[in-house]
Amino acid sequence: MGKSNFHERKEARIARYQELAEKNKVASDAAYKASHDAVKNIPMGQPILVGHHSENQHRRTLKRSWDKMDKSIELSNKSDYYAEKAKAAENNTSISSDDPDALEKLNEKLESLLEKQNQMKMINKICRSKKLAEVEIIEKLKTEYNLNEISIKSLLNPIYSFEKKGFPSYALRNNNGRIRQVKQRISKLKSIEKLENESFTIGKVEINVNVDDIRVEIYFPYILEEEFRKKIKSNGFKWSRYKSAWQKQISKWNIEDAKKLAKIFNEL
Repeated sequence: MGKSNFHERKEARIARYQELAEKNKVASDAAYKASHDAVKNIPMGQPILVGHHSENQHRRTLKRSWDKMDKSIELSNKSDYYAEKAKAAENNTSISSDDPDALEKLNEKLESLLEKQNQMKMINKICRSKKLAEVEIIEKLKTEYNLNEISIKSLLNPIYSFEKKGFPSYALRNNNGRIRQVKQRISKLKSIEKLENESFTIGKVEINVNVDDIRVEIYFPYILEEEFRKKIKSNGFKWSRYKSAWQKQISKWNIEDAKKLAKIFNEL
């Protein structure tokens, strides 16, 4: 898990969703065909002959057909669901901490956000200039920032009379918030890189600080009771079938949480 095979896991996840989408589509088509085959020997529009010896058979046949059609619709919906999951996974541009290029990508994103913040401030300065005529403002926005007429019109004609020309203050605040978030993530990843792989035991519990996979891993000696599993989950740890361990992203606080859970387990 983690950085060591990040891209392989992403491709495997996409392939798994695509496979499930195709599998459910095939099953849906088969159920649809079975629904039609069930009634192919009944003439179109043939009513149920109440009291006739064929009544019960007719009703059973119709029920089988309806059940198969319901199943076909259910499977078709599942196929669409997994197809959308595959598409979302392919188009996902968010930066995962597991990505080995995460720091580089985050620094690029930070640079882009800082440039955008500075550009919005400069554009606002032009839009609100008292020394320039409107025609000069429009020309500067076109030539210096390559803005189109629709964007310029929007900047120079705010919706509400109390608003200033240019980008509204919330746009700068929101972008500044994103800058802070990216800086925090960069700081967090840098602090993780300073950690070293470490394993230690507390009573019967083994804790593994896996810097390569950016995970704190807890290994218990046997299957846990439901109540204790709830406590682990409430602390944000998730079960990894791949590792047969409970794990959570690395941080000093999460390492301490792992130690506390180990101590609680040993006291049970």
